[in-house]
Amino acid sequence: MSKRAHIASFLLMVCAGIAGLVWYASCRPSDGSELRSLALWQSITVFDAGAYHVSDDSNLDDVPHAEIPSETTEMIVKNVTYHRGECLWKGRFLGEVALVDGRTERIAISYYGGFFKIVGHSGYYQTHGQSRGQLEAIIKRILVEEFIPKRMARNQYAN
Repeated sequence: MSKRAHIASFLLMVCAGIAGLVWYASCRPSDGSELRSLALWQSITVFDAGAYHVSDDSNLDDVPHAEIPSETTEMIVKNVTYHRGECLWKGRFLGEVALVDGRTERIAISYYGGFFKIVGHSGYYQTHGQSRGQLEAIIKRILVEEFIPKRMARNQYAN
């Protein structure tokens, strides 16, 4: 191998190493300040926005939805960590969180992986342990019991 090829390989490895360090630093958990706002979460409404081609900032009044009650919402957000950066989304529901002061926040909830994010903000929240299992079970139940029957009825009506 020529000297020029060795130098090019070395520079490529250095760039890859720097990119890896930047990615790692952006994905590590924060100091917890982002988690304090989760204490204000009262309940979550999950919308079947993807099946209805609705964007993050659209009106959701006519989109099928399901409620996650306050006790369950409290359990889900009890054991989470906040991570800077982004994560891989394989599919998501759009949701709205009702806060104790009456405001709402729009969130995206992963179909898989037990994580969610506040729409329009960087970073994401990863659930752990029982919270993760509970979030994944709720999302699966909502999809199978609530949204798929409504999609099938809609599609049957359209034909």
